[in-house]
Amino acid sequence: MPFLERINSTMNVSESEMMQVILDCSKKVGSKIDEESWDELNDVLSERQRILEEFFSVVVLNIPTADLVAMIKEIQRDDALFLHTVYVKRQKLEKKYLSIKKGRKSIKLYQE
Repeated sequence: MPFLERINSTMNVSESEMMQVILDCSKKVGSKIDEESWDELNDVLSERQRILEEFFSVVVLNIPTADLVAMIKEIQRDDALFLHTVYVKRQKLEKKYLSIKKGRKSIKLYQE
């Protein structure tokens, strides 16, 4: 049973909605990375941080500890995957940059 369904029975509507917003933010993070929309990614990450801070300062009192641990682990797994994806994309961009830099240097030498 998915995490959100397991805790819906013990949460009121606002808590459930907050959980859905947190899960939606994680999906948005992944899509912004895939789109290479770095400025928008920063906005989504800031929003997710704000929501998580609010969630854990108010809502956690009504959720079983095991469910909180499961949610945190899910976020950590997603973030580890996101970090790896960003690292791979960064390496590809660095290779492109070095290739362009080398090409410009060759053109400059040719023009002299």
